Amino acid sequence: VRNHLYTVNAYPDFTLDSRFAQQIVEIADAVENNQTRLATYLSEKLILDYGTHVITSIDAETVTYQQNITYSLVQSHGGALFYQGITLQKWQESTQNNLVAIDRSGVPIHYFLNPSMFPDLPVPTLHKLALSVQQAAARYYNINTIPGCVDPNSPNFNFQANVNDSSCKGPVTNLTFGGVYQKCTPVSADGNAICDKLAQKNPDTGDYTCRQPYTASLLHSETVEQGYNQYECHKECHSCWLFFDCCDKVCGNAYYVRRAKIDTYWCSTNQTVSEYSGYLFGGLFGPSLQNPQTKSHDCPPNYFAQTFLTNGMKICLSNDYEAGTVSSVPFGGFFSCQSGNHLARDQYRCPPQYSQHLAAISDGCQILYCVQSGEFTGGQLKPIHLPPFTRPPLVNMMATNTVAVMTEGDRAWLRVGETKKWRLAKPSEVNQIVGTFQASSIPRMSGGEKAGVACGVMTFIAIVVAGIVILVKRRRKFSHSRSSRGYEEIEYDGQSGVKNHREQQSTNENPTQPLLP
Repeated sequence: VRNHLYTVNAYPDFTLDSRFAQQIVEIADAVENNQTRLATYLSEKLILDYGTHVITSIDAETVTYQQNITYSLVQSHGGALFYQGITLQKWQESTQNNLVAIDRSGVPIHYFLNPSMFPDLPVPTLHKLALSVQQAAARYYNINTIPGCVDPNSPNFNFQANVNDSSCKGPVTNLTFGGVYQKCTPVSADGNAICDKLAQKNPDTGDYTCRQPYTASLLHSETVEQGYNQYECHKECHSCWLFFDCCDKVCGNAYYVRRAKIDTYWCSTNQTVSEYSGYLFGGLFGPSLQNPQTKSHDCPPNYFAQTFLTNGMKICLSNDYEAGTVSSVPFGGFFSCQSGNHLARDQYRCPPQYSQHLAAISDGCQILYCVQSGEFTGGQLKPIHLPPFTRPPLVNMMATNTVAVMTEGDRAWLRVGETKKWRLAKPSEVNQIVGTFQASSIPRMSGGEKAGVACGVMTFIAIVVAGIVILVKRRRKFSHSRSSRGYEEIEYDGQSGVKNHREQQSTNENPTQPLLP
């Protein structure tokens, strides 16, 4: 019974919430700086906080449901409390002032990311931003879509499924599984530490290969990042005392990010193989996922756990066909957002009569596996997977007792002094601080080289000073010899005069000769 009383319509000229607007600005900033991972992560957080749609219409009414199968079930929404013995008429009379929102309609949230709502943002940036948010919403729906057989009368019925994939009927095929392996390629110089943990050989061959006639299929490629820190010291030197360098020892924590690329492969074939060939599949488990076969975080008896993917996932395998068959599950292959299922003609689905199950969400990408319909479908409905599905970018950081730099992609934050406040840093500031940590790698003169240079300079200065002294002495001597041959001032009877030395000598010889006026 539905009592539809009101429909509330909202016009899309409302004022944006300040927190919503701030998140949009942050996404726009990441888009403009080509920080794709950060933009994807923030877009998924926006979907988590505000949903995928903006509601523009609500139907206010009351609804009651009644079913008669083997018992009576009544569910009421709105109205008075539906207690035992209440009549439907009395409940309907109470609905006037006890309404609830039953039906809602709206438009996708990315429709509102337009120039009229955000006039301060460039139009090209808004288009990229809206696309990022739209893809985040689509990713949310795709991850929570469970294809399967939705026919309750079919033996392959999967009550977990919410989309029909036509797997209720289909031919039975011979599917075999030849194991998994993972290759690792260091991206950074220190990436081998990741490879030591995640690189896995195929136990069937002891190498990164598949045994014939199995074919290797690339399931997923991912760049793994791990942050670590180490205490480092370096010298900061400056010129002092004219010819020498004065150095100070500066120590602090340097935070680094090591990177490596992980390629996950699985082996399969559609060809007819010998009776005891390949591996038995015993389920998957991980840190937050129980093995549906054992209802625990381990493998069935007579199975061993093999590292699978990069998030701590383990796959259970066995080649003990006599003891392990009782716990085996018919396996129908893997597929992901990057690769189709080789056992389903490379389509992004399971073979007929097989149902897909989520193994992991690796950096926003679904990794799914297929088992025979009817397996792993018991228990309760699976919970909704909420965003964000993408890992946020790891933070590089360098810190001392006076300064710290933290970078997120291309954006850097600076903290100076004892204050705990951060501010956006200029590229020149970051480069200067980073350079101090690399200063120790810059070649400097040794102590002997510095002493040799100092001695050479001092010798040169001594020679220059000696030359100046000799030059001064010679000038003084030359001036004295000039003065002995020149003119001098004399006084005679109260009168002054200038007389040449030679004339003075001749005058002395004839003292009676008067002086010239």
